[in-house]
Amino acid sequence: MRTGLIDWLAVASPPVPEEFLTWLEPSDNANVSSEIFARESVLQLIETLNLLGRGREGAFHLLAADAWATYGCEAAAEEIDVAGALEKVLELLVSAGN
Repeated sequence: MRTGLIDWLAVASPPVPEEFLTWLEPSDNANVSSEIFARESVLQLIETLNLLGRGREGAFHLLAADAWATYGCEAAAEEIDVAGALEKVLELLVSAGN
């Protein structure tokens, strides 16, 4: 059984650094999948783009986007169709700029 994102983050290994955990608040507690991680990354990328030139906060959103994308790739590596899952992650990430 897959866990929700909030539960997954609580037991992630290696653990999310405590100081950074507030930047990784999922938009909801959807079940863990490579696609949902990518969608969380896209939300953070969009926020980064919205904050360009407005101080350091955008940098933290970019770091959060990177973390979610990394988790998405890790989750894709565990799926049956690894190539297809990675392709979907990349498609979603590319869509953030549109």
